[in-house]
Amino acid sequence: MADNPFVICQYFNFGMWNFFLSMFHLGDSSVVASSAALKESIDTLWKAQLSVFVMLVLESFHNRLQALGEIVEKYLNIIDVNGGLSNIIYMILTGTGNAIISAPKPGSSNYLSAIGQLDWRTQLDRTIAIQHGGREIGGINHKFFPDNSVPEPVLMAELCIMSSKLAYENPETVKGIVTGTWNMNFVAQYNCWIEPQRVDATKVFLATDRQEEARVIVVAFRGTDPFNTFNWITDFDFSWYNLKNLGRVHVGFLEALGLGSRDNLETFAELQRRLLDPASPGSSMSGLPGNVTSTKLLAYDVVTQKLKELIQTHKDAKIYVTGHSLGGALACLYSALLYYAEEFELADRIGGVFTFGQPRVGDYEFVSFYNGKLTQPNRYFRVVYNNDVVPRVPFDNSISGFEHAGICRYFDSFYNGMLLAEVPNKNYFSIFYYLPMTISAILELLYNTLILPFLHGHDYLETKISTLFRTVGVLFPGIGSHSPVSYVNSVRLGTSSENLW
Repeated sequence: MADNPFVICQYFNFGMWNFFLSMFHLGDSSVVASSAALKESIDTLWKAQLSVFVMLVLESFHNRLQALGEIVEKYLNIIDVNGGLSNIIYMILTGTGNAIISAPKPGSSNYLSAIGQLDWRTQLDRTIAIQHGGREIGGINHKFFPDNSVPEPVLMAELCIMSSKLAYENPETVKGIVTGTWNMNFVAQYNCWIEPQRVDATKVFLATDRQEEARVIVVAFRGTDPFNTFNWITDFDFSWYNLKNLGRVHVGFLEALGLGSRDNLETFAELQRRLLDPASPGSSMSGLPGNVTSTKLLAYDVVTQKLKELIQTHKDAKIYVTGHSLGGALACLYSALLYYAEEFELADRIGGVFTFGQPRVGDYEFVSFYNGKLTQPNRYFRVVYNNDVVPRVPFDNSISGFEHAGICRYFDSFYNGMLLAEVPNKNYFSIFYYLPMTISAILELLYNTLILPFLHGHDYLETKISTLFRTVGVLFPGIGSHSPVSYVNSVRLGTSSENLW
């Protein structure tokens, strides 16, 4: 089994219990696992089985959850554009004037996703810009980047978390905020194909700080859609493919970049051949068959091609890759694959990779490769807020074998920042951490809804939807911590700690 590059430690190929027996040869008197290994495996087995159970439950609810999401987003937008629920009730009861309840259309510039409804902030933080070299223009608009220097990491952390949050929105909303609010240049947004799911589910947008002679190119991958169970299944998946000289890489993330499909294992073998021979014929790096690569937008291919065009136009620009949640994993993997595929004209242009609430992407060999390319000098900024569950999966243990690269910028429930090799309770599921996590979730709720606006002003006032989300997080510790709201707060409140960036 060790020679097989494709392993799915899930229900796809075999039961976890049989996998456990085969790993440790139980029942074979000639081979006896050490007591330490056996103890660790028993401890981790139930976690893996719980993950399988969660994935099966999520898959069974996909259609109903997606339908619910459409309804929730529709009514949240109706409430939003009509001045709140209380105003709608007032208009209905009083029949005030000729007031008409508006219903924004999905895909329009004022139609927000459920993630967008969590946080009304769209402006880049003026204070950060001014403190780090930005300048005022006309007293109203501001230029976020200084004119004649490479942007500092604290500036890029702000731009990247706001871009990661914006990546959840539709193209009209993204374009409107990038151009109208940020005074930047919108390049494109793509909805890209995932072959095993047969949907355009990987979303990514590109922007530059200006139309001409840009110095910043942002690539922002969309994160986990809260109403898309396939996104959550990908986050909790343990499947990996062993790429030669790169290591074990998460299969779901390779699929999300349009590089292969678990439904046809030959696609990963073909991907390996193309990665090891980037000069091979064909315009696509994907291992998927030609009828797919020629008709579908695939994330790795389309982003790489667009970046090659942009660096020809913007000779001095640096590339910044970012994402929240699943988007962070794609940002991490995409930047690694640029080096692995010897796309040095792009890889060496990377100014930084900023991820927020990112799940693990690969094993120790992948981490070693990644650290050698992007952490010396430091161009990888992995941000984790408190008890967020997503950065703690897939598990870092002897069975699943996933690890995080780089140093973690970790923020506790009061937004105190620190540098850690790994977060506390790195694999999340522990009865010993349940009570502390529940207490921490209560503190998150109280601090963010009552104290933070008092200390830092209106910009930190939580929406009702965000408060509800944090309340749910008390019942399911670690879920509430995953909100992009907390990551925006972490970046903005943590910029004064220079050693973090």
